[in-house]
This record gives sequence, C-alpha cells and structure tokens, in this order.
Amino acid sequence: FDALSGKTTVSGFSYTGNHQLIQSAVWVGAGRIGLASVIAEDALGEEVFNMANLSLDMNVEADSSGRTVNIDALYAIEKVTGAGDLDVSDMRLALRFAGLDIAALNDLVEMNQAGQVSDVPPEDLRAAVYQLAAASPTFEFGPLQTQWQTESFSAGLNLAFNGAGLPAYESFSIADTALWLQIINADTYIDMSDQM
Repeated sequence: FDALSGKTTVSGFSYTGNHQLIQSAVWVGAGRIGLASVIAEDALGEEVFNMANLSLDMNVEADSSGRTVNIDALYAIEKVTGAGDLDVSDMRLALRFAGLDIAALNDLVEMNQAGQVSDVPPEDLRAAVYQLAAASPTFEFGPLQTQWQTESFSAGLNLAFNGAGLPAYESFSIADTALWLQIINADTYIDMSDQM
C-alpha cells in the first residue's frame, strides 16, 4: 500500500478453516488466519513499524442443546517494534464468549450487517438483547500476556450475566443502567513488573 506519507507492506497471508452454517448468519467450526509481517515506512523510506508473525485462531462450537454457542479466539504476535521505544514480544490475547443464545446472536449479526444501529427497529434490538442476556452468557477478555522491553505484563477482564435477574420482558429496557449493574458480575486483574 503506497501513499505520499509512506508505504505499508503486508506479506505472508494464510487461512485455513472448516466451517458450517447453522443459522443464516452464524457459523460453527475452527479456523486460523496468519500474517508473516506488516511493515510500515515513512515518506523517506525509514521503517516506523514492524510486526512479525500475527495469527488468529478461532473456534465456534454449539453446545449439546443446540441453543447456545461458545466462541474461543486466540490472537498471537511474535514481535512488534516501531518508532520511539515500541518493543513488544510474545503477545497473546485469549477471548472467550460462552453461552451465547444462537437465535439472538444471529439476529444481532444480521442487524449489524443491515446497516447502522439507528436503522434497526428498536423493538427488534430490545428483543435480541433480552434473549441474549437471559441465557446468562459469560465474556472473558484475557489473559493478555506480553513482554515490553523484557518486562512481563498480564491482564484480564471477566464478565458474567445473571439472566435470572432480568425483569419480565414487558418491563425490560436496554437503557436501564441500574439493571445492568445488578445482573453483571465483573472481575479484572493486572499483573506487571514493577519496572514498567
């Protein structure tokens, strides 16, 4: 990719996967995307960013009931260097979304593909969000692990929805902040070197 401000070169793209469509917008299966390198240079040809060996592994699996799906993803980057003191190595980020109601997830994906959220009928969005929360899903962001100039760093955030705490659908409002604070349990952690 060439521009007056510089050039970005992406090389070594690869993809392998095996997927099956189970709803109009929901796939199950496993896949892997890889990039050997992403290199950015400024207008003078000086390297300002270099990322080596990026990969994304993803697995989407329906549970035995066929009503919910679990999504696991793992991002990995071997090395990132760049302008200033940017020097990151062995970066890994795990993500897990468990207990997602398949029908609600399918509706939300289709709404997203249809255009802007403002174009979605409010009642359709409300119904999908309610159904998704009622299944008591969990979201796990992390661990995020990396080395910054040889110093280690690890962090994570876990969210769990208590679907049993939802009111009757007639009383449910997406904008009810107090309700979300009541039915979402969250915990987070950060572990880093005292040299960072």
